[in-house]
Amino acid sequence: MKDLYNHYKNVLDWNTKCNVRDESPDSIEWWRTIDLQTALLVEECQEAQNAATFCDKVELLDGVVDTFVILSKLRDMLEKAGYDVEGAIEAIQA
Repeated sequence: MKDLYNHYKNVLDWNTKCNVRDESPDSIEWWRTIDLQTALLVEECQEAQNAATFCDKVELLDGVVDTFVILSKLRDMLEKAGYDVEGAIEAIQA
């Protein structure tokens, strides 16, 4: 199995191939994209939670993988905007 970082990089490469463009940080377009990504994240988490409620293994996996894909792009956007995502992750692990 590939490590998580390779999956993350593959998601970013896939976004590039799909012509997903990066907006200028803090522009209204950037915030709209952040709003969309977070709304999609909530939707996919809800899908995973519903799957868990109904013991649906297929939908659970789908929801979790979709959540990872969306979260990967969201993390990339924040890093490109200058957010210290790595530092924030390390801080909660301390």
